[in-house]
Amino acid sequence: TLKQKTDERPINIGTDTSLGLLETEIDTITANILQIGDTNSGAITISSSFGPDNVNTLNLTSGSTILSGINIIAVDTLNMNAGAKIDVDTAVSNISAISAAGNIIIDNTGDLTVSNAIPSAGSDFSLFIESDSITVIGWTLDGNDDVTLIATSGDITIPDGGGSTASDDINLGTGSRIRLEALLGGIAAGSVIGITGEELIIKSNSSQFLVTSVAKIDAEITGAGSNLDIREKNGLSIEDLDGDDNAMKVESGYISVEVSAGNLYLEDTIQASGQISLLATVNISQINPVIINGITDMEASGNIILNEDNDFVSTLSFEGSNVSLVDINDIDLGNSSASGTLGVTAEGSITDSGAIT
Repeated sequence: TLKQKTDERPINIGTDTSLGLLETEIDTITANILQIGDTNSGAITISSSFGPDNVNTLNLTSGSTILSGINIIAVDTLNMNAGAKIDVDTAVSNISAISAAGNIIIDNTGDLTVSNAIPSAGSDFSLFIESDSITVIGWTLDGNDDVTLIATSGDITIPDGGGSTASDDINLGTGSRIRLEALLGGIAAGSVIGITGEELIIKSNSSQFLVTSVAKIDAEITGAGSNLDIREKNGLSIEDLDGDDNAMKVESGYISVEVSAGNLYLEDTIQASGQISLLATVNISQINPVIINGITDMEASGNIILNEDNDFVSTLSFEGSNVSLVDINDIDLGNSSASGTLGVTAEGSITDSGAIT
């Protein structure tokens, strides 16, 4: 164990200032576990990249922050416990990060297993992890924490909480944003991923089946023959949350969205090479214009009101009570029915390739 004599004294790895530890000094230590700092230590700063030659597990503990800037910590296993923010660049295989009162930011090179991650239990902070692949064994998320996991070349695996109403895989509050991105891999937590929160951004190279309780969603599926299935427990808005102009995109498969207890709102661009199926137990509506590119089937127990400057690029079929549609170009209607009123307006032609009742 290497620590300060005086409480709250900063530790600086890479220089000889404060309690300075040079890499050449650390390399003289042979140990399975090297402990640097304790809960009474000041901030730990990594001033130059380092990797202990003769250490398997490195523990960094601070009553303040642990920060590395662009400098890289290279070791097999890294465990960090901080009183405030953790922000590090790493090249490790296993990691644990616990902050008493701060965000956790980890930018890792290589495949990463997260044994534990707690961004300030009981308070609203954020967890950000980017790595080649990410396997989360354990974490504690609560309140309105923001969570971002980005796998740059592999999969994301998170703990399987069952994906049910009582035990979601990720269960956060109404102010949270969740981003899961694995555009060259997949995202897994058992056969179904259950997510509760405010906003969800999900991007994957594989088919995804989600059971959600979120207010807003932005999704992209890139893999050949990969599909997107969403079963939303409450109301849902499909919209562009990350600024790429797509609210929902499936490059080579279908989209299926079912909202079981609320309205479904549409805006921005929704596109799929296969069928687009949108179902709501109440209404289908919008706040802003929507572009839907793909053969689409809409079904609502209530009304379908899409009166903005929309563009339904492919054939649109519907079933609802009162139905009102506006298209700034041509519109083609497939097999459709409206039990109440029906109004269709288009700046181009209106055709009906299916039966309308």
